[in-house]
Amino acid sequence: MKPNPLILLFATSYVGARLQDTATRLRSHGFDVLSCGDLLKLYSLARKSSRQTGATMFVMLSGSLAENCLAAKYLRALYPASRILALVSCLDDSVLVQSLESGADAFCPRNASTELLLATVFRLLGRSSRQAHAGDVHTVPVQSTTDANWALLDNGWILGGPQGLRIPLTTGERSFLMTLLAEPDLRASHCKLISAVNASYDRPSPVTHQARLGVMVSRLRRKFREYGLSMPLRSVHNWGYMFTGPVAP
Repeated sequence: MKPNPLILLFATSYVGARLQDTATRLRSHGFDVLSCGDLLKLYSLARKSSRQTGATMFVMLSGSLAENCLAAKYLRALYPASRILALVSCLDDSVLVQSLESGADAFCPRNASTELLLATVFRLLGRSSRQAHAGDVHTVPVQSTTDANWALLDNGWILGGPQGLRIPLTTGERSFLMTLLAEPDLRASHCKLISAVNASYDRPSPVTHQARLGVMVSRLRRKFREYGLSMPLRSVHNWGYMFTGPVAP
């Protein structure tokens, strides 16, 4: 009998008690559950899980709607064959639509009974098993680029790079790179980049001045290092930034 897959369970602190209850219920039915309370930890666990040959990655998201959607977009872009279940606080149509459009395969009420939760999990696992048996390979279409070129894909939410590399971007990172790559010489001033990042948020942006822009860039560089790459970005002293990699036309 094939063992149950590892379940990655994400929940922020405000649903911490429910997180433990959900994890306990799943473990009592034979699942191995790894729980975490922040997105970076979730992404790290996902990378490790993806390296397990033949393993089905199953992720439960029980954060805020914004966190769930961000995580679903990230995981769906990098691990298209994964199974993603969004645990939602209410069954409002807008919440469900956003969850599904972000990449979740299904949703379930956060306070669902054990029976409903398990039925949903097994249904998704059954779908995954049937597709694997049929040789259904899930791939995310990548826009045409040369092997050595960089390009913004999927409406700018993915940075495509050499050998089919796909790096998911946050709202601020997307706006930052869209601004750089739109310039003829691939460089822009701090002022222009800050304005673009601020304008990309519906609420007041966390990036409001040059120092915090630098923090965002540092995090973006670290994201590249996690893929074993050095980000093709150069700081133009006391002025702005320049993208130094080859860009697809």
